[in-house]
Amino acid sequence: MITPLKDDTSLDFAGLHELVEWYLAAGVTGLFAVCQSSEMFHLSVQERIDLARAVVDFADGRVPVVASGLYGDAPDELADLACALRETDVHSVVALVNQFAAPDETDDVLRDNFMKFVEMTGDIHLGLYECPQPSHRIMPPQVLGELARTGRFTYFKSTSKDVQIITDQLHAARGTPLQLFNAHAASLLAGLQMGAHGCSALAANLFPELLGWLCTQFNNHPETAEKVQRFVTIVDYLVRYNYPANAKLYLRMRGKNIGTTSRIDDFSFEQEDIAALDALYLEVAELCKIVGVATIL
Repeated sequence: MITPLKDDTSLDFAGLHELVEWYLAAGVTGLFAVCQSSEMFHLSVQERIDLARAVVDFADGRVPVVASGLYGDAPDELADLACALRETDVHSVVALVNQFAAPDETDDVLRDNFMKFVEMTGDIHLGLYECPQPSHRIMPPQVLGELARTGRFTYFKSTSKDVQIITDQLHAARGTPLQLFNAHAASLLAGLQMGAHGCSALAANLFPELLGWLCTQFNNHPETAEKVQRFVTIVDYLVRYNYPANAKLYLRMRGKNIGTTSRIDDFSFEQEDIAALDALYLEVAELCKIVGVATIL
């Protein structure tokens, strides 16, 4: 999820409510709040908690909500934050892989710190997220398997660009409650074909109805699924340009009552940027007609 902000950069809860309703109307089957797209590294602890609680309230049990915002210097600090987030009634509290070992530390350190975290968080449902910032650490399949077999982890956002790694991660988690959601735009279809449970890509903030079709119909319409995948791969460059402000602008252009304010950077948009986003919408609408889903705006 992106986070709507007011002009003074405070949280826009009215815009957030409208955004949640839009996601749900588009057919999403879950919401990931307080993630990197949500600008979590620029939110205070209280804002992260308030944001997670608001999304849970607005979703009102219609889909599961997971939330992150866990970053700190030690497993006990991360555990305290996890317990605070759990009080918001999120389905799972999502831990950032890069917070459990420094870039130069071994996978053994990563595993040991995660196991301490598991012990300190009681029976909280947990998730994992290979967040690209501040460092991009991929979860080793062997460590993933050990964590998955604890039965505590239910959600995994994989951001690897290596299809073989995703395959190995899926194999490692087989037979456990852990579900893998692929975030890499170019390998969404390949991930689904290998057994991924869905996608958790940036583009879901612009055209979730199209990605929802891909997740549910890729086996039934393989040729059209390939066409959708090619489109997603090509437009990923535009999706990532000036993100997340561009996603906010895209939705505002389509009638959503949210601003384009971001705490990440002072983004500005030229007329050619606006034209590109408008063209993107027209292509999305055309592709939605081809696959037989309504464009929700």
